[in-house]
Amino acid sequence: MLLKSELHFAPRRSFHDAWAFILLLLFSGTFTGIGIARIYSISLDKSKTNGLVNELIKGLGFNLAISMVLNMMMFCLYSVAPKLVIYTSLFLMPLCCLILGFVVDQRGMIATAGLSLFLSVLVWLYIRGHIDIIAQLFSTTSSMLNSHIFALLFNFLLLIVLNGTIGVCMAFSFGEKEDIGNAIGTALIFSIFWINSFFMYLFDVFTAGIITGELLKKTSSERDDREASVAGRALGNMAYAMGSVAFGALIIAVIKTLRYLVNSKRQRSVRSDEQPGAFEMVILCMADCTLSLVESYVHVLNKFTFSYLAITGDSYRKAINDSFELLSKKENVAFKSFVAAEYTQNFLFMIQTILIVGLNIGYVVFRKKSDPVVIAAIFGGVLSILLTFQFCNVMSSGTLALSYLQIMAPQNVKNYDINLHKALATIQHGKNYDVVSYEQTNVESTERVE
Repeated sequence: MLLKSELHFAPRRSFHDAWAFILLLLFSGTFTGIGIARIYSISLDKSKTNGLVNELIKGLGFNLAISMVLNMMMFCLYSVAPKLVIYTSLFLMPLCCLILGFVVDQRGMIATAGLSLFLSVLVWLYIRGHIDIIAQLFSTTSSMLNSHIFALLFNFLLLIVLNGTIGVCMAFSFGEKEDIGNAIGTALIFSIFWINSFFMYLFDVFTAGIITGELLKKTSSERDDREASVAGRALGNMAYAMGSVAFGALIIAVIKTLRYLVNSKRQRSVRSDEQPGAFEMVILCMADCTLSLVESYVHVLNKFTFSYLAITGDSYRKAINDSFELLSKKENVAFKSFVAAEYTQNFLFMIQTILIVGLNIGYVVFRKKSDPVVIAAIFGGVLSILLTFQFCNVMSSGTLALSYLQIMAPQNVKNYDINLHKALATIQHGKNYDVVSYEQTNVESTERVE
């Protein structure tokens, strides 16, 4: 690593881990082609199809408008009242789980609410000493993202349309239901998991690129950085990172496929006429729990890695090592802000999902419950929930990127938001930290300039 006090974008990046991206194209392209061929072989009533398409357009427009309004409100809350968001999430998450548990399944409502309360207490104990700093980090991150909200929305719509189109085409390649359990069916499931994870992490890279580009546009001493398009440069860096993202998504896809196979085995054992052995069920349950923990660990690893990778342009394996090595060298709130962001995101996603479902029920009732309207509401609602889920996730990627930038380029962060810089630098250098003396002596922040 090179050590400098100010960060600049690398003039040229390399496309790392190309093999993973090529392999992803081969898997997804093969099944997508099979699915398209089967779609064209299906005969459809054109009059019914046209009516359904019209309703789908209306339903999608309605749900996109809902998502836009809700996510704008979410960003405004993070910008204006981040501490309110944090405390509300900690206190109201158990109550929401209790209400949802009562509505969905009365038998599990107490256990669900109790677990949520336990998690809320753990999160509060973990972040309580730095809630003010985390709130300031949330506020700055949301303000930076808010200034490029339309670029974020356009990019995600593009990715979700590609993901949805490819996913639908791949789903049609399933063929008969009994084919799902064979090797080809397993490969198809693996490909769907891979492509979905790829697009999800790709948006994380774009989000971190927006944060980095906005910071450099306002603070860099280089003319090229100040005059560059933030969204355009983030899009270009995202394209260069596709190979590394495909590599990280591959690991998650393998774990998810193994979980799918284990759960399929459990379901077949329960449904079969022969009663499954207790030992077999215990082994399958333990395997599922272990894979679930490994999946969560790798997912968190990927979130940190891709936020760092968006700044440096490194390969996936190098970014894993360097990102955690960088965090281990200096005291920071990256882990605590990530935990707080994930928890608040889950709470806001739960609230927004309830609102989306309720508004779509009202939409169906208002449109008199015809079959095309119901289908359009379901499809549009699912798309809206997916959009909301990913938009809720941008806060964790954004705060991680800003945490890395504080360590790698404190001078840029200071020039952008001196209050945030002071708060984060106080953690790194102690309560006796002085901005003036730091400016004169600090040469220890890292920067990738390859």
